[in-house]
Amino acid sequence: MSSQSRVGWLELFYDLIFAACTLIIFMSMKQDFSAENQWWLSFIVLLLFSVWLMTTFALNRLRDQSTWVRFLVFAQMGALIGTVLIAAQTSSVDDNVGLFFFAIVFVTLGLLARTVAREVGSPADLQRHAGWGAFIAALILGVNAFTPQSFNIFALAFSFLVIVGGYFLLFLPRMDRQMPINREHLSERLAQLFLIVVGESFLEIAVGSQLGGRPNILGIVLVVFLLGLTWAQYFDVLWNRGTPTGAGLLLLYLLGHAIAILGIGTASLSLSSVAITKEGDILESLYGTELTNSLMLTYVGFTVIALSLRPTRIRIIAILGGVTVVLAAIEAASAAFTELDERAMAIVVGVVLLAGVALSTSAVRWERKQVSVR
Repeated sequence: MSSQSRVGWLELFYDLIFAACTLIIFMSMKQDFSAENQWWLSFIVLLLFSVWLMTTFALNRLRDQSTWVRFLVFAQMGALIGTVLIAAQTSSVDDNVGLFFFAIVFVTLGLLARTVAREVGSPADLQRHAGWGAFIAALILGVNAFTPQSFNIFALAFSFLVIVGGYFLLFLPRMDRQMPINREHLSERLAQLFLIVVGESFLEIAVGSQLGGRPNILGIVLVVFLLGLTWAQYFDVLWNRGTPTGAGLLLLYLLGHAIAILGIGTASLSLSSVAITKEGDILESLYGTELTNSLMLTYVGFTVIALSLRPTRIRIIAILGGVTVVLAAIEAASAAFTELDERAMAIVVGVVLLAGVALSTSAVRWERKQVSVR
């Protein structure tokens, strides 16, 4: 890997702070298992992941990071911390203080885009347009921070449209055609973030043990087993195949990572309950179902990633999709017939994931053998 493709120390620190922010959101999900709260906090995570991607694309082009760039990244990290602390406290970011912090995040995104236009040049006009879009979103968020909270949800929705509709659907494909994104750097950043989020499960276990939980040896073994299988599925089967070349497939590739990271992040909640025993936990019956749903969401993301990669490998897509369907069937059967506790469900799910990893790695080896024969 060339020096221009390596992930720098600033980016590593940013990823750690970002992962810590998402961990706060995931931990706050445990306080309220209502569908409305889960959907709302999942939306926040996806919005934050979109911010992470915009920052990553800016740093992808700003390989020589000046003091000004470092200041903007640190300012964004501080604003992100403020945003998620408000979200964890109120189960939303549409609190006025939360919107103020989020406005600062969008200001940093706009300034980063303008900095790319000034220092890198091509495609300068598109970078300036992206910067103005972020500034407009920041203005709306900032103004709404001083208005009645009934308008705040519309400000957040507009911000999401600026990122997804404006930046990713309109600007990013055109920018990539004019000045291709460094795929190696992007792939390493995504893999690094996925790895950090996987490791958050162990941090959640440590936090749980400090809050009155009792470590369970079988549960800890099961957690390591499940996370190891998830790690192997991503790095041995998907990551080694590179990144898509076309802009449309790149968007699909990013969408798959967003879904997978959301899935493995929410799985950390249930995995912590597998490893930690808490007497009188009234939510214990929910953890097995939540574990299956979270890992099913992770494998939906894996399947989308596989669909974005070329050449298309039908066997791998079929295996990943099959694991997703089996997990959905297990969850449906558990809800209809008998509710398994979190450790029993972890064993059943672990068998399914083990079969999926064995089949997909065998498919990869078979494909490599076919290539070598040709």
